[in-house]
Amino acid sequence: MALYEGTALQFLSEIDSRFPVRPSVTDAIEDNLGDLSKLDVKPIELAEFHSDFERVPDHLPSGGDGGTNFAYGHAATWQDIQNDRDLARTQTSDWQSRVLRSTTSTFIIDGAAGAGKSTTLRRMAWNIAQSGHLCFWLRSVGRIRINSAANIFKAIRGRCFVFIDNFADHVGEVSTLRELLKSNPITFVGAERNYRLSHVERVFGKTFLQSEALTPIGESLAQDLVKAYTNYGLAASRGTDSNRFPLKEELIAIACCRILNNFEPLATIVDRSVADATPKDADCYIFAALAAHCYRQGIEYDLISRQFPEYQVDIQTEGDQPLPLKLEVVSDSEFVTPLNEAVSDTLLKRFAGQKPERVLRAFRRLAEAIRPRVSVPAIVRGDPCCRIASRLFDFDDVVKPLLGMKGAEEFYAEAKKDWEWNSRYWHQIAQFRLECANESADGNERRKLAELAVQHARFAKTIEPDHQFTTTTIGRILFGKMRVLRQVHARELDEAIDSLCRASEIERTKNRASVHPFMILFQGLAEACRNNAVLSNDQKRKIGSQVDRALAAFPRDVGLIEEARNIRRLI
Repeated sequence: MALYEGTALQFLSEIDSRFPVRPSVTDAIEDNLGDLSKLDVKPIELAEFHSDFERVPDHLPSGGDGGTNFAYGHAATWQDIQNDRDLARTQTSDWQSRVLRSTTSTFIIDGAAGAGKSTTLRRMAWNIAQSGHLCFWLRSVGRIRINSAANIFKAIRGRCFVFIDNFADHVGEVSTLRELLKSNPITFVGAERNYRLSHVERVFGKTFLQSEALTPIGESLAQDLVKAYTNYGLAASRGTDSNRFPLKEELIAIACCRILNNFEPLATIVDRSVADATPKDADCYIFAALAAHCYRQGIEYDLISRQFPEYQVDIQTEGDQPLPLKLEVVSDSEFVTPLNEAVSDTLLKRFAGQKPERVLRAFRRLAEAIRPRVSVPAIVRGDPCCRIASRLFDFDDVVKPLLGMKGAEEFYAEAKKDWEWNSRYWHQIAQFRLECANESADGNERRKLAELAVQHARFAKTIEPDHQFTTTTIGRILFGKMRVLRQVHARELDEAIDSLCRASEIERTKNRASVHPFMILFQGLAEACRNNAVLSNDQKRKIGSQVDRALAAFPRDVGLIEEARNIRRLI
């Protein structure tokens, strides 16, 4: 590198003269979208669409194969798929046929960590593109630019398919796009971990949603897998003892891990890996595993390296490490994740049960690491650290399962100073307090905790008064308080109804149709009525309007229809 002595204009002029021919944004868009780059839309819309979506290729030049990277746990590339590095699964071809036959459904491939969801999704995208259909792969690590995407899809003639890994992170945007593209033949196909499927259903509803779970690999695929690893030179000869632990009942990532480790059971591999690792190795791995558990893309390299300043994180991304990490570039940023998702999830849960103080330390560190990059504008953009934060503080799905009630209390208390500006923090604190109230055997303590939960929910509204999550949380916590105390106060009942009506109205103005506020309202009212709630004529009118709106928005959601009809009978 050399210091340039001159003005900025002189520097740019010299660069221009040295490199008169260079790639432009237009070239990049054309390379990605091909003939679609000529659509009659605004250039900024094409640029934003290009940033968010990759057009799935129908062929690639030969070469460029990543070799055994995929076998070791790296994400499959289009080149891996073209070269058949993955193995054919009967489920994939069956689902592909169903996707091609339908023009109305959103399909979700779900399964546990390591089931092979991402690879299956990429294989389906490739095959459907090969058959001549227009396919797109979401590659943005932030939120989808809704207006640009909608205008591009409207300008496209004919049917197209959109594939979205980590679907739950984008379910709100997909719901909005569906509303804007009602008359367009577009099918969304996603992949998501099974424990997040309930979140997808809460937001998206079941009207157009079909989900299918990836099953264990079975005997035939197990044999093909061993053969493939043997051809790579990565599978040891299988001893007699290893046959006692067959692969056929395993998820594919676990089966691959076992083949690479002489067919030992996963628990043995995990225990040995932890024993062979240094304390720094283990702490760094748990930190990365927790980040990936919250957001599958993982955490940016510079953030994890700052949390371990005297430790070379790169060591765990190279060679034969007992707790290996991988480093992958996504949208020009480097992200760190555990090499094998199934192993990392297993290890994280085992540590949570056996060494909860180390998992709590990882929670603290992760909250500290991401805090500088979480702000209101970053949340609106959906930046990676904001995605992590939204899950890291999630009481129901993350905090309680990994930390328990005692650890949850410590974590929320310690995070308060840095995170009390954030309304979502108070949403989760409210749910935590309500759970504490539910578990308390002391009547006075139960009432005190339930009141505190309501206060937290109301405080969130002072931070973000016109957000659907805030208003939904108030309704949820108020109905939760009525359930826990088995008492209904007229003013709180009115506040709960108004808050949930307001939540659905906010979503409607944003072109979103979420089942969540309707279900909370209907189920909460049913329970309140069992606790002798008395509804005024004005409340009955509001509730009747919500029933009509829910039935119109989700005409095929059996669960919601049943709840709505039940409420109609009650009022």
